[in-house]
Amino acid sequence: MPTVLMFSLPGCAFCERLRAEQLIHLHRDAARIGVRVVELSMTDRRPIPGTEPPESPAAMARRLGVRLAPSVLFVSNEREIAPRLEGYGSPDFYGAYLDERTAQARQAIAEHVRR
Repeated sequence: MPTVLMFSLPGCAFCERLRAEQLIHLHRDAARIGVRVVELSMTDRRPIPGTEPPESPAAMARRLGVRLAPSVLFVSNEREIAPRLEGYGSPDFYGAYLDERTAQARQAIAEHVRR
């Protein structure tokens, strides 16, 4: 199951809009769609439970080259499996891009399982 991973910043108005206008729907339907939805703050320095070796969201953002909030990554086993979405200016086409990338991520996992 792919993880839709949103990196955000505290007080980020674009992050709040993305969360309210797009990710809330994806999160609500995640089980049906077949994804996990996780949000991490790019400033959080506390270790993420279960990461080995322990890694904070801030360190993970640096390692993955996330420089803009919000950024949405599509990952499985610590690697990106669909192109990321950076920034959020308008909801006009974002939902379609989000759906497309989510489908690409699920397809990448399905192809990996078939091998």
